[in-house]
Amino acid sequence: MNPERKILLLRKHKEFFSQAAEEGYKEYKTSSYIKKTLQDIGYNVNTNIAKTGILAILNEQIGKECILFRADMDAIKSRNGEYKHLCGHDAHMSILLTVAEEVFEYRNKINGNIVFLFQPAEELSDGAKKIIEEGWLEKLSITKVFGLHMWSELKPNMIALTSGELMASGGQFQIEVIGKSAHSAMPNKGSDAIVVGCQLVDFFQSIVSRKISPLDAVVITVGTINGGTCDNILASSLKMTGTIRYFNSQTKKVVISTMRNMMKSLETVYDCEIKFNYCEHVPPLINDCVISENLQDILKQKFDVITNYKTTCVDDFAYYLTKIPGAYILLGCQDEEYYPQHHENYYVTEKSMENGVDLLISIIKYYLYGGKEEW
Repeated sequence: MNPERKILLLRKHKEFFSQAAEEGYKEYKTSSYIKKTLQDIGYNVNTNIAKTGILAILNEQIGKECILFRADMDAIKSRNGEYKHLCGHDAHMSILLTVAEEVFEYRNKINGNIVFLFQPAEELSDGAKKIIEEGWLEKLSITKVFGLHMWSELKPNMIALTSGELMASGGQFQIEVIGKSAHSAMPNKGSDAIVVGCQLVDFFQSIVSRKISPLDAVVITVGTINGGTCDNILASSLKMTGTIRYFNSQTKKVVISTMRNMMKSLETVYDCEIKFNYCEHVPPLINDCVISENLQDILKQKFDVITNYKTTCVDDFAYYLTKIPGAYILLGCQDEEYYPQHHENYYVTEKSMENGVDLLISIIKYYLYGGKEEW
């Protein structure tokens, strides 16, 4: 594809997606735009995949390799309540649409099939699971799965491609502390839910530092706390939510067990009731070792490849990798100024998106075009 054409497409797509950012399972404008773009290129498009997802197939050669590429579609809620693409999903969709246009021109030269999947609700850690439940991996006889994620920890020409564990497993907890209200001048007459909540937050950090081996990665984060009604009344109740991230199930068991034991102790000490619920969202993301090592060899010709990177972030792409061999690649996306994923000022450089197109095209050429450099 002409370099100028590539930049114009990336810029055009990203501008639309950035302005039309939508929450999971409500990506209606996003879905319509993707559908029209793919149809204009010449693809037959499957709609309503896991509700709002889009799927298009290049070639349908029976018995041949069938590679799936995923881009996530949903945005996250910013501090002002609006939905924004603060994790790069707008760039992911722009890259995959641009790749879909480039390879369509060479479809008769490609030995195999390519599935372009635009998946909803990654931020809800639910979209990939629904895709699998609907049977698309089996229906399309997928042989390999690939995805990329723009990653602010890395510079534009860097990629993280780890053989084995790349991202953590994790889930969400909800806690409700039920105390007893009283006048703030007579705290002995009640049971202060806020004091109990504060104790819990402190105790949770001691789990990481004192109950888990320093060699095991664990993160416990309390993300929301809500409680109390007035400045001179002991809070009768408090609710908090948070997340736990880890790489192995035994570590999770220790964390959850210790949290429950702490809560039982506080119930006795403060004469309160504590309700606790934990729901695991995604398994650990584990890249296929053979595929990853093969790609490391071919991609190091164009990129600075990091082969031992791990993060306690999670991604529901992990579900695909429990069913089909493949690899998830983190692609550097920032330049002079650094902002972490989900920060209000998070950004993706155009150079990074160009790199994303080149990266996916390299994978396609390696598996479906005899490894040739040019079409």
